Amino acid sequence: MIPTVFADVGAVIGFVQAVGWQVPGFTIADYLPQLRRLHDRMARNGPFTAYSHRFLLQGHAPE
Repeated sequence: MIPTVFADVGAVIGFVQAVGWQVPGFTIADYLPQLRRLHDRMARNGPFTAYSHRFLLQGHAPE
Protein backbone atom coordinates (compact mmCIF):
# COMPACT_ATOMS: atom_id res chain seq x y z
CA MET A 1 0.00 0.00 0.00
CA ILE A 2 1.12 3.52 -0.72
CA PRO A 3 1.09 6.08 2.12
CA THR A 4 -0.14 9.64 1.65
CA VAL A 5 0.69 12.01 4.50
CA PHE A 6 -1.52 15.04 5.16
CA ALA A 7 -0.09 17.82 7.32
CA ASP A 8 -3.42 19.60 7.85
CA VAL A 9 -7.13 19.34 7.13
CA GLY A 10 -6.81 21.75 4.21
CA ALA A 11 -4.58 19.24 2.46
CA VAL A 12 -7.14 16.47 3.07
CA ILE A 13 -9.91 18.66 1.61
CA GLY A 14 -7.81 19.53 -1.44
CA PHE A 15 -7.01 15.88 -2.06
CA VAL A 16 -10.61 14.70 -1.72
CA GLN A 17 -11.83 17.47 -4.04
CA ALA A 18 -9.17 16.57 -6.62
CA VAL A 19 -10.07 12.86 -6.63
CA GLY A 20 -13.85 13.06 -6.42
CA TRP A 21 -14.35 9.33 -6.91
CA GLN A 22 -12.81 8.70 -3.47
CA VAL A 23 -15.71 10.39 -1.65
CA PRO A 24 -18.60 10.90 -4.10
CA GLY A 25 -20.68 14.00 -3.32
CA PHE A 26 -18.09 15.42 -0.91
CA THR A 27 -18.79 18.92 0.37
CA ILE A 28 -17.14 20.69 3.26
CA ALA A 29 -20.55 21.54 4.72
CA ASP A 30 -21.69 17.90 4.72
CA TYR A 31 -18.46 16.66 6.32
CA LEU A 32 -17.78 19.59 8.66
CA PRO A 33 -18.19 17.63 11.93
CA GLN A 34 -15.80 14.91 10.71
CA LEU A 35 -13.33 17.51 9.41
CA ARG A 36 -13.37 19.31 12.77
CA ARG A 37 -12.68 16.03 14.59
CA LEU A 38 -9.85 15.26 12.17
CA HIS A 39 -8.43 18.75 12.70
CA ASP A 40 -8.50 18.30 16.48
CA ARG A 41 -6.87 14.87 16.17
CA MET A 42 -4.14 16.25 13.90
CA ALA A 43 -3.52 19.15 16.30
CA ARG A 44 -2.92 16.61 19.09
CA ASN A 45 -1.13 13.83 17.19
CA GLY A 46 0.44 15.41 14.11
CA PRO A 47 0.03 14.50 10.44
CA PHE A 48 -2.58 12.03 9.22
CA THR A 49 -1.42 9.14 7.03
CA ALA A 50 -3.82 7.41 4.66
CA TYR A 51 -2.97 4.24 2.76
CA SER A 52 -4.27 3.27 -0.66
CA HIS A 53 -3.80 0.74 -3.39
CA ARG A 54 -2.97 1.95 -6.86
CA PHE A 55 -2.99 0.05 -10.09
CA LEU A 56 -2.60 0.70 -13.77
CA LEU A 57 -4.96 -0.56 -16.44
CA GLN A 58 -3.63 -0.71 -19.94
CA GLY A 59 -5.66 -1.47 -23.00
CA HIS A 60 -4.84 -2.03 -26.61
CA ALA A 61 -6.79 -2.37 -29.81
CA PRO A 62 -7.12 -5.90 -31.15
CA GLU A 63 -5.03 -6.64 -34.20
